[in-house]
Amino acid sequence: MIKITAISILLFILVACGSGSDESAAMGGAPMAGGGDVLHVEEAPIPLADSAWSGAYGVAENIESSWETPDIHLPTAVERRVIRNSEIALETLDFGDTVSRVERIVEMSGGFVESSAHRSMTTRDGEIFWSGDYVIRTPVARFDEVNGEIAELGSVVHFTTASEDVTMMFLDLQSRLHIREEEERRVEAMRDAATDLRDLLTLERELSDLRVVVDRYRRRMTEIDQLASFSTIRLTIIEVEEIIYIPAPLPPPDDSFGTRLANAFRASANFGAMLFEVVAILVVSLIIPLSVLAIPSFGGYLIYKKVRRKA
Repeated sequence: MIKITAISILLFILVACGSGSDESAAMGGAPMAGGGDVLHVEEAPIPLADSAWSGAYGVAENIESSWETPDIHLPTAVERRVIRNSEIALETLDFGDTVSRVERIVEMSGGFVESSAHRSMTTRDGEIFWSGDYVIRTPVARFDEVNGEIAELGSVVHFTTASEDVTMMFLDLQSRLHIREEEERRVEAMRDAATDLRDLLTLERELSDLRVVVDRYRRRMTEIDQLASFSTIRLTIIEVEEIIYIPAPLPPPDDSFGTRLANAFRASANFGAMLFEVVAILVVSLIIPLSVLAIPSFGGYLIYKKVRRKA
């Protein structure tokens, strides 16, 4: 009887130990909070764009290029953002007067001169000629008007314009910013709820990295807005002693049948008019010599007639 009781107690102990081991395995061996160990991140995942986020600045950049932009509702009427730029090189006889007039044009347009640089050149005769480079920012609505007014201040030797539509770039940055801001709010909530020091430090580091990315997106969007609102004009003013105007090249000739027929008729008419002019000039030029020759010829004819009558 004693042996049966001992065997029963031993079997009960073995079953109880097995159940405890299975329960621990099912829980993944996770230690209890408050026991001094860090909670496993797998049990409470941080909602970042990629689980490989390390908190490093460079790694954040690489991860950003890999995640896909989710479908975010955007307004039906999207404001287009177009960056417009131009480059103008201008020759003038009076550098100071031209600069003053450019500054007045820019001020009247509501723009400003962002930067300027001046240079001087002295000739062998001691004359000083100035030149300058200017970066002008003007409201996009006055861009064409300001370009035209500046071009009238001297002889334009170089003029180019360029436009870049950055609407899709801005919308992409906007959607990425929304994602990062939502992640920032979630990490903040997890940080506020964290009780373990190691968890708190990890979440603070991740939150700091997220704020760097959010700030970068905001600054880039602000920069795009500024570039789209104020166009950029890069102006070069060169003072010269004499302005040499180079005529614009002639367009290529039209070699169609109608054009050739019209040209032939025009050439024939020109030849007839020229021939008439030559004949008229010849007749006018012969009036005096013919008049001089006509008088003695007429006198000789009268004498010849009288002599013939006597005979």
